[in-house]
Amino acid sequence: MLAGTRTALTLVVLLLLVVGGGALGWASLTSPLPERHAAPACTDVTVMPGDHLYPGQVTVSVLNASNREGLASRTMVALTDAGFAAGGTANAPKNVKVASLQIWADDPQSPAVALLQTYLPDAQVLSKDADEPGVTLVVGENFGQVGEGAKSVAVTKPATVCSPQLS
Repeated sequence: MLAGTRTALTLVVLLLLVVGGGALGWASLTSPLPERHAAPACTDVTVMPGDHLYPGQVTVSVLNASNREGLASRTMVALTDAGFAAGGTANAPKNVKVASLQIWADDPQSPAVALLQTYLPDAQVLSKDADEPGVTLVVGENFGQVGEGAKSVAVTKPATVCSPQLS
């Protein structure tokens, strides 16, 4: 009888382990997945005098302030072909009126702005904050195209540049 009781007790314990493991597995299987957070398009990097800033170190976003559909996307393609890192593309807010093009930046004297301006010499530079990552280019109805620009600019004073994330 002792051997039969031990066998029954062993089977009950094993059954409880299987049921408990199954319940734990089911709970893990049906629980929601953790939320995935998108990495920012760029992070602030300090550049110092004597450094050179290259297009690949500058994130640019483009806003379309025209009635020309897809102008921001086409402009972004031209900028990324020139080596700049892609920020975002979107339509400009309805109240923004830009005839040709503007560069919006927290610091209009930034070397990132200076480099972008070599590709867009007719751009008006404004000290204006945008909700887009990096330097923001706003293209209007009369905008033509992105031109040839400098391969780099020399940094003359300490500055903060929104550079693409390295993966």
